[in-house]
Amino acid sequence: MLDSNGLKDSYAVYEIDMEHDGNEIHKMLKEISGRLTIPNVYLNGENLGGDEEVERMAKDGTLKKRLDALGIYHTFN
Repeated sequence: MLDSNGLKDSYAVYEIDMEHDGNEIHKMLKEISGRLTIPNVYLNGENLGGDEEVERMAKDGTLKKRLDALGIYHTFN
């Protein structure tokens, strides 16, 4: 969804299951965000939630507004 809306190469993906300390990273993310599930999406340091939450934000226009406020180029309508 992000790539198809003009955000390709403007975000980082961390495959924590491929990291030697992935379990520790996962535990830390849970402590920070309160979320156990992955993905765990952040925008400008703020946790937006997981896939379902970000998809919902894209559908209701909230994600577009947040990206606009930060001056981030995108093609969300």
